[in-house]
Amino acid sequence: AALNLPATEPVPTYQTKVEDGYLFVEKPESW
Repeated sequence: AALNLPATEPVPTYQTKVEDGYLFVEKPESW
């Protein structure tokens, strides 16, 4: 399961995803 921010914003600075009860943040800019 993943939590995504509303599509109101084109690309959020960072989005939080929850998988298997593990919370981690992904930073697109970091890539």
